[in-house]
Amino acid sequence: MLLLSIETSSRRGSVALCDETGCLREEVFPDGLIHGREITARIDHLLRETGRGVKELSAIAVSIGPGSFTGIRVGVTAAKSLAYALEIPVVTESSLLVCAANVAGKGRAHSCLVVLDARQGAFFWGLFDLIEPSTPSQGRSPFNTLQRRFEDAADEPSAILRILREDHAGSLPDACVIGEGAVAFLEKIETCSFYRGDPGWDLPQARVLGEIALERAATACFDSEAVHRLEPRYLRATEAERKLADRGEP
Repeated sequence: MLLLSIETSSRRGSVALCDETGCLREEVFPDGLIHGREITARIDHLLRETGRGVKELSAIAVSIGPGSFTGIRVGVTAAKSLAYALEIPVVTESSLLVCAANVAGKGRAHSCLVVLDARQGAFFWGLFDLIEPSTPSQGRSPFNTLQRRFEDAADEPSAILRILREDHAGSLPDACVIGEGAVAFLEKIETCSFYRGDPGWDLPQARVLGEIALERAATACFDSEAVHRLEPRYLRATEAERKLADRGEP
């Protein structure tokens, strides 16, 4: 099993090669939304540096959002093109879960709130519980302790707090807040329940995506229709779609 993982949902894209032993190598793009310029060259360099050929790839994992509309499109398009050309399966994952996985295995059990700026006063968000196992299990992936509490959504801060209070019987969870929108989100709320997570956890990473997706990729099969249907998960209308709606165009 040789898996190529593609993460382009944030300002800093990355690609990685993984096999059953874990991540073999990761290529990280420079900061900035330059994914379209970087992705082909980075994948080529990744393969050359590991001595692998593109035809050795068994599957592709790609983060489908939410996040940068342009970035997500670049990653999904690259994954679909390679999948069609090589007739290999594509495994998808939420960029919010990939970001939350940065915290897995990093300490005490807690919840992790991942927030990204969705603009116009809203944030993409997801809440995840990180439950440390009571007894260590040899070979157990820390990602197995990551549990989603809500489906990914886009809401204003007041709505996010209301949803979380309803879920926690009127109180808020004791959660670390990470993600590219963490600072802006915390500035808009007043609560002692949340604390700022390590800024090093703010960006999703291709190597983490690859390790999360390995198990599913190992049993996945190529399905041309599934690849054709694969689309980014924007959660909100793009700027172009909003402008068309404002003008009353379909």
